[in-house]
Amino acid sequence: MLHIYKASAGSGKTYRLAYEYIKMLLGEKNEDGSYRLRHDTLTGHRHILAITFTNKATDEMKQRILHELARLGGCEPGWTKESDYAPALISEFQCSPEALKRSAANALMALVMDYNFFNISTIDSFFQTILRTFAREAQIMGDYDVSLDDDGVLRAGIGEMILRLNHGFADGGTPPYRALEEWLTTLMRHNLRKGNGFNLFNRASSLRSTLNSFVRNISDETFRINYDVIMEYLRREDRPLDRFSRLLRQKIDDSTDAIKAIASDTLSRITAIPGVKRYVISLYEKMSASGIPDLKSKTYANCLDGGEDCFNKGKHDPAVASLLYEATNRIDSISRQTATMKVTYENLFMLGLVDRVYSCIDELQKDSNFIRLSDTGLLLHSIIGDGDAPFVFERMGLWLNHFLIDEFQDTSLMQWLNLTPLVNESHAHDHDNLIIGDEKQCIYRFRNSDPSLLKERVSQEFDRVAISGDTVEQNTNWRSSADVVKFNNTVFSLMPMNDYNRSIYANVAQQVAPKHRTHKGYVSVWGAPADADFRGAAIERMKTEILRQLASGYRPCDIAVLCRKVSEAAEVISALMRLSDTLPEAQRFRIISDDSMMVSASPIVRSVITRLRFMDAAASPRASKGATPKMFTRLFNQYEQRVAEMLRTREANNDKDITAAAGNILRDIIAEMGEDTDNDTDTTASPDEYETILSTDLAVIIERIIALSPHDMRQEQNMYITAFMDTVYDYMDCHPNDLHAFLKWWDTTGYAYKISSPESSDAIRVMTIHKAKGLEFACVHIPFCNWRTDNLKGPSWYTPVEIPGILADLIPPLVPLEPSADMVRSAYADQYAAKIEETELDELNVLYVALTRAVDEMIISVPTKPDKGTTTGALLLETVRAMSDERAAANPDLYTAMHPDYTGESPYRHGAYVAGSPTVHQREAQDTPPKALQPTRMLPMTQYYILDRSDLWADTSLDFPEHYDYSDPRSRGNMLHACLAYCKRASDIDKVVLRLQHRGFIPEDIAPEIRAILHRELDLPEVRRWFDGYDRLMVEQPIYTGDSNDPTVPHETRRPDRVVWTSDGTIDIIDYKTGHLPDDESERKALIGKYRRQVRRYMEHISRTSANGTPVRGYIWHLDSSMILEV
Repeated sequence: MLHIYKASAGSGKTYRLAYEYIKMLLGEKNEDGSYRLRHDTLTGHRHILAITFTNKATDEMKQRILHELARLGGCEPGWTKESDYAPALISEFQCSPEALKRSAANALMALVMDYNFFNISTIDSFFQTILRTFAREAQIMGDYDVSLDDDGVLRAGIGEMILRLNHGFADGGTPPYRALEEWLTTLMRHNLRKGNGFNLFNRASSLRSTLNSFVRNISDETFRINYDVIMEYLRREDRPLDRFSRLLRQKIDDSTDAIKAIASDTLSRITAIPGVKRYVISLYEKMSASGIPDLKSKTYANCLDGGEDCFNKGKHDPAVASLLYEATNRIDSISRQTATMKVTYENLFMLGLVDRVYSCIDELQKDSNFIRLSDTGLLLHSIIGDGDAPFVFERMGLWLNHFLIDEFQDTSLMQWLNLTPLVNESHAHDHDNLIIGDEKQCIYRFRNSDPSLLKERVSQEFDRVAISGDTVEQNTNWRSSADVVKFNNTVFSLMPMNDYNRSIYANVAQQVAPKHRTHKGYVSVWGAPADADFRGAAIERMKTEILRQLASGYRPCDIAVLCRKVSEAAEVISALMRLSDTLPEAQRFRIISDDSMMVSASPIVRSVITRLRFMDAAASPRASKGATPKMFTRLFNQYEQRVAEMLRTREANNDKDITAAAGNILRDIIAEMGEDTDNDTDTTASPDEYETILSTDLAVIIERIIALSPHDMRQEQNMYITAFMDTVYDYMDCHPNDLHAFLKWWDTTGYAYKISSPESSDAIRVMTIHKAKGLEFACVHIPFCNWRTDNLKGPSWYTPVEIPGILADLIPPLVPLEPSADMVRSAYADQYAAKIEETELDELNVLYVALTRAVDEMIISVPTKPDKGTTTGALLLETVRAMSDERAAANPDLYTAMHPDYTGESPYRHGAYVAGSPTVHQREAQDTPPKALQPTRMLPMTQYYILDRSDLWADTSLDFPEHYDYSDPRSRGNMLHACLAYCKRASDIDKVVLRLQHRGFIPEDIAPEIRAILHRELDLPEVRRWFDGYDRLMVEQPIYTGDSNDPTVPHETRRPDRVVWTSDGTIDIIDYKTGHLPDDESERKALIGKYRRQVRRYMEHISRTSANGTPVRGYIWHLDSSMILEV
């Protein structure tokens, strides 16, 4: 039996999916279709596949199943309450509670011990598993890589095509390149007609952007399914596309001449007839001259009717009227044929470019041994097709009896075609399968999702199908409060829709869950005044309502703002950040968005990338003659010092825009360096210091740069740094270990990598509606609820029609067409109308998803000023105005009424249509123990720890016995110096000593004494500021001492033990000393004097080159005697 469960928003599809999995895991089917407990629970999980559409959904499903199995088996620590699944399973299996508990515990143990075969995965992951098994049949190498960046691959293909075009011209222009030149010339003309300029060989030009957009739009599933037939047509030796284009152009010209001839003949026959309106004469004069009818003219419409409106009053002539009627309708018929030909001809350049672009893409994939993720379905279909499912299972090494498919409305036709043979095999053996989805939440058609599969196609393909969720009795909303559920029931029942969309929304009404029947909510739809700036007013209203919600007990994490576009989300974030800055410190809130969770948003990651760019520029042959590693290191040093000073004083200066301030600092330093180029006395930035960063390994370079970051930032940004290093290692797995290549990859692909936002983050969420799908929030704001529902964008594929006089063999199987007004009069009108209806349904579904995320409150803003086309704002406002008491009274359990609220004084609430009233949040105590796969406790992340093992071979020589001779003062001093060099903070002592002990530098029996000395010394009050709370640190960094203006001063390389930019606003230079001090007073003074002179030289040099007016202090620290002398 195939069960199709149509799960509306909030109806508990995850609950249902987990229940069905556990039922199939623990049970087996009787001959009458009922279930009994399975005797063998060791391998049941190997025969079940659950398919989800996101990795997050996969993790949630695994966690839910393991948690419920553990509760059923009595194995979940801290959970004593019976599982909600237990009564239903006991009833279905007709078993005792003890038997169910025993079976669940055994199944859980088997599942955990055989976790690799816990088959819950995304559909892409499952397909990749099959494809790698059949790599040979797919004619790809088994170690291929999968590219998730389709756009990047398309851009690379376009770039290669243009590069080859340039080479083709250089070779004299072979026929294929002359054809490509013609198609590109047509594209340029097309661009110019739109008012856009172009520069073919500039990567940033609008023409490149147009090409990228075009190829991305036409590379959909329709193209992939028909790829072979399209390419076969384009690559025919008789060049049918060129011939078709020439014939089409000729037919258009012939049609224009035909209209001219008809118009001229008619004009000659009506000109001398009295009574014909001058407008009619003028219309035919224009058509006889141009051959183009004025379709928008009222006179043209009158001539089509041939009625009295073509004549002056009382001058109607039936014979002339018949002549006008016949001529105008002939012209109109030819005009419609011409419209079809013109629409086709004007878009043929797109088809002409397809072959060249994809030839380049195919070669890139073959040369680099990768496939695009979007190609997986087509490759699998070429292997599986309608083939032998047992053969597939045999090759994969598993046999699947049950399929559970989640979010089926997001499945594409190709994906379903690949799954069908496998599901058919299961269905043929009378195994149960489950499909869960909701056509109303199909919002990914741009990713090829096909809601018709769930609506009708799948149920027609199988003979034994049970459908549930289509009636109100089977459809309960467990998410939202009563007022929110009733609002959505009423809105989508009353909203104007075409017949097909109405059939999709036939099951929109949901029951209120018992737990929410007394849980009142609040919905407010506010129309911005027609004379107001809608976006500004909507944002002000959103801010007002968010402040009210925060004051009513809601936390920032309870609030979400949903937007249709990314640009709208950016506007909201900017407004909320300004609002937060105006609040007292205790009332400020954080904001989380997709952009804020990008790895590239981290300050440390940005700093690393900036340093890498400087290093790449210094090594580039394009760098100016004076751009040396020394100059770049000097810039790094001064930049870090001034930024550290800014961060230390930012609270006092109330400096909120840190990014802008840091940019100003960098510009100032560069300007100062430009002024001092001829008198450069800064020798701090030595090549040696530059080389401390350099390495042959990209990851080592990056880790060394990260090590230069402040300790507190490495701790605060650990999550981003770790994710960044993961992307670096992923890059190095399949790309060259090259700095310049990495930066190019980062700018095109790597910068967009994101990390998942922590669920525990107490911050307002700002996201697009597409990202919000599947989520819920206590309070939801939709400030810009006003997007077009009928705006078809970008080219899409159409089936061409027969054209008289052109052989069918020359007509392409499919053509990509840009939407235009001419399509309404063309033979493509029906296909165009169908695509418009699809767009309307998609945008209606986006509105449905947005309105079903709220639990307690939903705040919506729409404009009252009419907008171009049909918008969600106009539809919603029209609908809420029609939500009367009479409709609600007919069924108060399902529907509600909306009334204007004139009680509020706020201009952003006055007149809003409301249901319910503003709520006060009562937070319940959470004492729920953790579930399976959830951590039992959370620990704060420590600083990102750098373990640079480039010195792995440094201490493998046997020529240094003093390393092991603790009695030797020099060896003992080296040990202490080495430990202090690695100790950035006092908390590092234990792990540093352990690390050096493992490396064999410190003997095991000496390690406790070394550790005790370090703890004793670093606990000294005078020492603490050098190891904690500082702004910047240099440890044993080489500097050049000397004076370029005084040749008598010797140039030497020195390494101060420690230079610290303290939080007190000073630069402290510390020189470590060990060993026995002389007992003789004069000898002691002489030795200390020598130490003082050494430190003083360091101080003079730092003051001259890097201090920028900051006080510099010097210290001698004798570790054995705890003596600290200020110089």
